[in-house]
Amino acid sequence: MVTLHAEPQWERRQWGPPADDVLTRPLLGSELLVDQLSVLYDGLAECCMGFSFTTTLSPAELFRRVSDAIGRLRFLCPVIAASIEEGIHDAQLRSWVYWPVKDEDDLREWLKQSVVMLEEPVDPDSFIQKMNQVRLPYVLSNGRRQPFRCYIFRPGDAPNSFAIHFHGSHAFMDARPTWHAFSLLFQWIANQDLVDIMSLPWGTEIEHLPVGPIAATGGIRPDWDVGGQSLLGKISQLLMNTTPSHGIARQQDAVTIRGKPIRARTTLSASQTTRLLTNLKSVGLSLTQLLDAATALAVFALNPPEEDATDAHITYPVTMISLERAFAPSVNAKSHFISSMVLLPFNLNWIDVSDIEDERSRVHVAMRKFKQQYDDYLASPHLPQVTSAQMNLAPPRQAHPIERQDSISPTNIGMVDQFVPAQWFDGSDDLGKSEPLLSLYEMSFGHRSYTGQLMVHGWTMQSRFMIQIQASDVWDKAQVEKLLGEIVERVMLLAQPE
Repeated sequence: MVTLHAEPQWERRQWGPPADDVLTRPLLGSELLVDQLSVLYDGLAECCMGFSFTTTLSPAELFRRVSDAIGRLRFLCPVIAASIEEGIHDAQLRSWVYWPVKDEDDLREWLKQSVVMLEEPVDPDSFIQKMNQVRLPYVLSNGRRQPFRCYIFRPGDAPNSFAIHFHGSHAFMDARPTWHAFSLLFQWIANQDLVDIMSLPWGTEIEHLPVGPIAATGGIRPDWDVGGQSLLGKISQLLMNTTPSHGIARQQDAVTIRGKPIRARTTLSASQTTRLLTNLKSVGLSLTQLLDAATALAVFALNPPEEDATDAHITYPVTMISLERAFAPSVNAKSHFISSMVLLPFNLNWIDVSDIEDERSRVHVAMRKFKQQYDDYLASPHLPQVTSAQMNLAPPRQAHPIERQDSISPTNIGMVDQFVPAQWFDGSDDLGKSEPLLSLYEMSFGHRSYTGQLMVHGWTMQSRFMIQIQASDVWDKAQVEKLLGEIVERVMLLAQPE
């Protein structure tokens, strides 16, 4: 039985060398899971994400405003300035360590090393590829190790076009928390009618250090010992299927360039996306279920099971679901910049779709199968505590061999515009008649990859649906693009007029 207890809280202690007054707590839930995967698999899933935009600001003024906004972000989301260290609460599992700001010079020096403006233009994909090959953390001049930095650069030759990217640990850079952080950043860049950053009550920012996932979601649910155990048992049963998940074989045994991603992406037009969303809504289904179904059926198409393979299945071992909808009223999602998700297995059995000849009908059936699994998971009040319970029971402590046929994990991370508006106006323009100060036109992101896992992400921005596949270079780009083509082909079946 997995027993849940109250989570460790932030505590003061002397830590060093040199010994200093710090706040610390263990990483918990998904924070711990993604951090351990990073430790064990050479930086797996370290993240680089950002937005490209046009602006009327000069480069110097943009840098000044971004630096000021990052300082405000540190006050409200101080974990961006924390270090992640082992040996504090456990010999191997790591802990957050945060040093409160001491004075103005301390803050200025931190900003100087945490916000960087590049001189030469670089397209976002090339920048992300470069960052994915750089292992975190950054080592500051005082010797502290920080898994976060903000970069500003020109994404091309256009004089009024810029990009801002965060490079950081997935222990806080889940999609939604990162979008919220960018929304705050752009809000502060646009609105200069603010208290001077040096006048903020520094030292009290520790009050904003994030609580753990159990506290954030309202505490341990009643009946955990029955309902929670039942949910954990169901998850274990899916993951312990003796028949390996069906897959496609990668082209190489070992990574050639560590961290270098192979990436393929496509964008549906606004009209295609509108038809897609309309058709899905009419049958009570979603883009999430479509991406899951299209990905599984694409794998089956590229590697058809044998005729008698009645036990063939595709199991996604780590589908991510944000905990935000389960946050307690005391938690402000906009400033809760910390990994907050559950990672769950989903599966599709070949026998459930193998006899269906029409591919569009097959996609519909597969979507229904995935929807039922989502509905079952979300019906459990214990869902928000699942990953915390798993980390209490058996946090990953050693790397496992990478199999020849590799897992695939699709995730629809959502509608960007619901979190980060595309246009930001000067806060001093009360009449709202001026042109936007910032006009966002693209989001880009990538994760460091070391295993053979294929990461499929979908998102919607400005009425367009994007699908991206990331993988390490054990995969040929042509194979990744072929998989993407098969996924898109099935997605587009649902974008056709009824």
